[in-house]
Amino acid sequence: MEKIVKKFYDSIAEKYHKITADHFYNAYLEVPATMSLIKQIKNKQVLDLGCGTGRHTKVLQRRRANVYGIDLSRKMIKIAKNEVKSVKLVIGSAYNLPYKSGCFDLVVAGLVADYFEDLDKAFREIYRVLKKSGIFIFSIKNPLIAVSESIKGMPKTYRKFGNYFKEGKMYVKWPSFNLKTPYYHRTFQSWIRAIIRNDFILEDFLDAKPIKAGRKINPEAFDTYSKIPHFSVFKVRKL
Repeated sequence: MEKIVKKFYDSIAEKYHKITADHFYNAYLEVPATMSLIKQIKNKQVLDLGCGTGRHTKVLQRRRANVYGIDLSRKMIKIAKNEVKSVKLVIGSAYNLPYKSGCFDLVVAGLVADYFEDLDKAFREIYRVLKKSGIFIFSIKNPLIAVSESIKGMPKTYRKFGNYFKEGKMYVKWPSFNLKTPYYHRTFQSWIRAIIRNDFILEDFLDAKPIKAGRKINPEAFDTYSKIPHFSVFKVRKL
């Protein structure tokens, strides 16, 4: 799975960066939702896991954290190095993080955990690099949205649902790239049990809604995302 994801993002890195930089669901939905769960991080040690081209990294750096970034894609990291300065960026896997145990106050993973084939292995590694009482914040594609699709000829808020309880590898369409990418569908039950099983404590949770500024940028998208939770964000703490 990691090889597939790496190859996919290497192949679309430049176009991905241009298209998603100011995309509604990034700038006005997922990123602000994820960042809203982060408290004071000035001078804190923070890891942006699956940093991509630096979308979340920029915000973390503006909040004056000591930021580190890691991603599978060499080409995404190359772009990120031009986007964010003074950030230690490396190519690597969530299953084998190249950091000492107990070195981060916070780990952030924006829309990355859906790619973890072995969720327990990734969570254990994240747990390892966190300090005692360290925080892990991660966003995912809402599991209910993942098994649904809009209905042709109907408003975007009308959706047809598949089998929510059938977990495993699925594919999501990327219309802007005319491609599909694999990810792992899990129920909310599986996500919560994985959190508990790996000794994390659930501190907060939210279903992402767009920020008010998004209404002027794209009224239609604002209306749709305000009614349907496309992304969810977990905030958990290491024991």
